[in-house]
Amino acid sequence: MMKRQKNMLSRLFLLLMLMAVTAWARAADVKFLSLNVNGTPIVINLAEHPKITYTGNVLHIQTGNSEATVDVPVADIQATTFQELSEVIGDANNDGHIDVADVVAVVNDILENPASSFVKKFADVNNDGNVDVADVVQIVNLILQGK
Repeated sequence: MMKRQKNMLSRLFLLLMLMAVTAWARAADVKFLSLNVNGTPIVINLAEHPKITYTGNVLHIQTGNSEATVDVPVADIQATTFQELSEVIGDANNDGHIDVADVVAVVNDILENPASSFVKKFADVNNDGNVDVADVVQIVNLILQGK
């Protein structure tokens, strides 16, 4: 019984720390929160002002205007990191590189299925205010140019 209470307290402490650090990250202009959940990264775009709630040892994360919620068992969180924007035009998925993954990220956005790490201002390569096939072509050109 004592071990279970200690385990529950440590999970609650982790949750409180996560919520406090998320609030700090927003204030410090950190853009992404990345959780390592059983080896799978979950990237949360803090610019979308995610709603994080907790019930029964599970984090419920809802981002932006989405009705979809990601449920993460607190016990499964192995690491938490924060990322700043890379500020590289063409790096639509903000991983610090312009590659085929950015093309996929832009296509997914066009098909209205953007990833949480998608950064629209980096995807709009031609700076026309829209993310469209013209941007995909320009990202492919950047890849071919080795940029």
